[in-house]
Amino acid sequence: MVKVGYFIYMPMKTESDYIWFNANGLMPVKITDNVSKVAMVCPALHSIFDNTWAVLSPFDMHFSCKIDDNKNVFVTVHSETTFKQNRFDELFVLSPINERSDPNKPLIQMPFPLIFVSDDDVELELLPPLLFHKKNNPIRTAAGKWNIKDWTRNINWVFEWQELDTDLIIKRGEPLFYIKFYPKNRDDKVNVVKLEITKKLKDMSDEAASVKLTFSHDYASIMKHVGQQRKRVFRKYKFW
Repeated sequence: MVKVGYFIYMPMKTESDYIWFNANGLMPVKITDNVSKVAMVCPALHSIFDNTWAVLSPFDMHFSCKIDDNKNVFVTVHSETTFKQNRFDELFVLSPINERSDPNKPLIQMPFPLIFVSDDDVELELLPPLLFHKKNNPIRTAAGKWNIKDWTRNINWVFEWQELDTDLIIKRGEPLFYIKFYPKNRDDKVNVVKLEITKKLKDMSDEAASVKLTFSHDYASIMKHVGQQRKRVFRKYKFW
């Protein structure tokens, strides 16, 4: 059994900035909830659900999106959304045109105050909600993978708005993305437990955020060095 801890924190932000996130929005993706009894014996299906969690939407969201002739992006927050228009800029980040794969397809990020850490080499993969499909979904969720022993960073929901003539409608409690853990030994199970926030954990997260902001490239190798130098989280600080 491999230990993975998570805590609620946003680097360089105050707690009031992310009080909206509830840890109940992190749930395991269970094979029993998604597969019929006959198919449960299939090892290929089991591998999809092993060590997989879903991050659920903390809000009802109804947005529409437009781009002007200069490729500037404008998002309208409709009344069905459980936060006001002026809160959008506090919760979401509109990526500049040079970061878009297509100038006509807005790239939008929502940073989550959710950080995972392990003393073992465990890769975290962020995935679209593979088992959840909504008709007329206009976005494509970006995927990514990193080692949570080396890089103690917060989770970002990043999506590309592909169909601007279609509104984005998401209900509270629907999965926004999946998180899948890959231990060094792929047969190991991952035990995920919430950690009490400490100064040590905050410092680790602030350091990772600082490296990303300071260096334009190669910060992955820098964080690898940081991961090799840092002390063990669970044993040293008795979080477990």
